[in-house]
Amino acid sequence: MPATTRLAMTIFMITLAGPAMAYQGLPWTGPLLAVTEEVLGPGRQAKPKAVPRTRPLAKPSPPGPATKPFAAKPATPTRPTPAAPTKAAPTPGPRHDRSLARRYNHQGVKAREVADKIVWYTKAVSADPTWYLPWANRGLIYYHHRNHRLAHDDLSRSLSLNPKQVALYYFRGKCAFWLGRYTAAIADFTTAIIARPRWHQAYYLRGKSWAALGRFDRAVGDLGRVIGLRPRLTAPYLRRAYAYRRLKKFGAAASDYTRAMVLESDNARLYNLRAIAYYELKDYPRAMADVNRALDISPRFAAALRTRAFIQLALGHKDAARQDMDTYRRLATNPGPGTGATNRPGEVEAEIRRQTGGNLYAE
Repeated sequence: MPATTRLAMTIFMITLAGPAMAYQGLPWTGPLLAVTEEVLGPGRQAKPKAVPRTRPLAKPSPPGPATKPFAAKPATPTRPTPAAPTKAAPTPGPRHDRSLARRYNHQGVKAREVADKIVWYTKAVSADPTWYLPWANRGLIYYHHRNHRLAHDDLSRSLSLNPKQVALYYFRGKCAFWLGRYTAAIADFTTAIIARPRWHQAYYLRGKSWAALGRFDRAVGDLGRVIGLRPRLTAPYLRRAYAYRRLKKFGAAASDYTRAMVLESDNARLYNLRAIAYYELKDYPRAMADVNRALDISPRFAAALRTRAFIQLALGHKDAARQDMDTYRRLATNPGPGTGATNRPGEVEAEIRRQTGGNLYAE
C-alpha cells in the first residue's frame, strides 16, 4: 500500500478514534507521526495551516466627564378643548301636499272666470311649490292676458321643475320677445326648434328676434325656412322682404312682394311696398304703376301718396310732387279710416326735409 494512502487512512482513523483515546489517556499522536515521517521523511512534519491575522481590539475610550442625569420637563398644562357645539335639529320645512295641490289645480281648470282660475292656481302653488303643473297653468293664463312679465316668471319656474315641456319654451320665448329680451327669446325658440324641427311659428318669431337685433342675414334664413314649411302665408314674405331691404337687396325684396301679391292681390300695402323697392332700384315707371294701383285700391292711403311724391320728384315732376306731399301731410296730421297714418305732429315735416333734402318746396 503506498505511504500516502496509509497516511490518509491513518488520519481518517485518528479522526474517528482520536477523541476516545484522548479521553482514556492513551497516546494517539504516535501513529500519525510515524506515518508522517514515513511519507515526508524523518524529522519532517506537515506544516500547520496559517491562521489568519485579526485586527487588535480597539482600546476603550477614556471615560468622559460625568453628565447630569436627564430630567424630564414638567408638562405644560393644556387648555381644555371646548366641546363641539351640538347642532340644533333642523326645523321642518313647509309641508308639500301634492293631493291638495291636485284638487286646487283641478278647480282652476274647471273655473270659468280668469280671476278665479288665478286664485285656484295660486292655492295649488302654495300647497306644493315643487309641482310644475300649476306654475305652467298660471303662467299661460298670464300670457293669454298679455301680462308677459308674470307669465315669463311662472313659465320659468315651471321649466326649472320640469324642463321637458317643449311648448313652454315657445311661450316663454314669446314673452321674452314682447319684453324686449331678444337674446333670451332666440335661445327659447332654438330649444323649441330642436325638439320640433318643423315648428314654423318658432322659426318665424326667431327670425323677427334676429331682425330686432339687427341680424338681418340670420332673419332671412329663418324666414326662408318658414316659407318652405308654409308657402301660403303672407307674413313671412313681408318680413323677409323687409330684411332684404335692410340688406340693400331691393331686387330680392321686390320678388318677395310679388310672391305675396299672388296670395293677396288686393292689398294696397303690398303694392306700395313694391313701389318703394322699385324706387330704390331707380325703376321709376314700374314704381309709379304700383303706387297708382295702391291708390286705386285705397284712395286715402297716406303712405302711398308720400311714395308717389318721391317718385314724382325723381321724375322731375315738382308740381305733382308738391301736390301729393300736401295731401299726405293733411292726411297724416288728421288721420281717418283708410289713411294708414297716425297723428304725429312735427314728424311729417321732418320726414319731408330728410327725404327730399328740403328742396320739395324750394322756388
